[in-house]
Amino acid sequence: MLEVTPISSLLKFRTPVTLPYWLGSAFRGGVGIQLRESCCVYPQLSCDECSTHCVYYDLYERKRQKKGYAPPPKPIVFVPPFFGRQFMLKEGSTLKLGMLFFGEYVRYLPHIIFALTKLGNKGIGSGRCYGLNQFDVADIMNYEGESVYKDGVVNMESVKSVEISELEPLDVGGSMLVKFRTPVVIKQGGFPPSLQKLIQMIKQRLILYVNEYGEGRIDSEFECDAEVVLSKPHFHVLRSVSSRSGKRSFYTYTGEVVYRINTIDEKARWLLSVGSLIGAGPKSSFGLGFFDISLL
Repeated sequence: MLEVTPISSLLKFRTPVTLPYWLGSAFRGGVGIQLRESCCVYPQLSCDECSTHCVYYDLYERKRQKKGYAPPPKPIVFVPPFFGRQFMLKEGSTLKLGMLFFGEYVRYLPHIIFALTKLGNKGIGSGRCYGLNQFDVADIMNYEGESVYKDGVVNMESVKSVEISELEPLDVGGSMLVKFRTPVVIKQGGFPPSLQKLIQMIKQRLILYVNEYGEGRIDSEFECDAEVVLSKPHFHVLRSVSSRSGKRSFYTYTGEVVYRINTIDEKARWLLSVGSLIGAGPKSSFGLGFFDISLL
């Protein structure tokens, strides 16, 4: 159906750090600038004028899905931590940056590492203008914690992918806690989403990725009846600026939700396992909609 390759990178800051409370836009945009500088064969042309297929075009400029006319979901997603406030770190501090590679795009892992290394040399965020926020890529690991990059060497044989269709359904019953570790966009109804709505949001994200980078069909029906027992919401307005899209604002939530489950079928439990990996809702390219599940 769809292969997903989760990667975790450890960044070590060589200077003091002042970071914004939302890093999704900073990492996505920063890596994109470095990719274009590194991969572009004809910098005098716009991407629409160029006939060369490259990773930068697929990640940032491709405008149509294979099935449909909307922009496609991005095949490589950066998932930085979300702190909800601006903060400072000392020299030598570390930060973990998650990445997801969909389908065959894992072959571009060396390109992404190179771009991430270049970004570290220049610095991330506004602090780079003052010689701050520079980092080294200290380690890059697969989902089992094994290194795939160390001391400048990429070991692609250690890269491990997950086949979505082979994920085990979540063994859930009684109650469960969902904690959104990055902001989530909920188009209707606000926070918290019902468990049925959350599963539907997972399914919608999955369908987009299967249509674009996998194959097969997602069954539309699942069964779930649950109640919200406890909710701790936090509202965030996230802003992004890019040369292509201009200024944008995302209205999002983080927080925790406890659900009491009355009935849930295997399909819904499988989708919850999928959501624990790929998240839920729109704007995945900015690292939005990722969450953890704990059984109570």
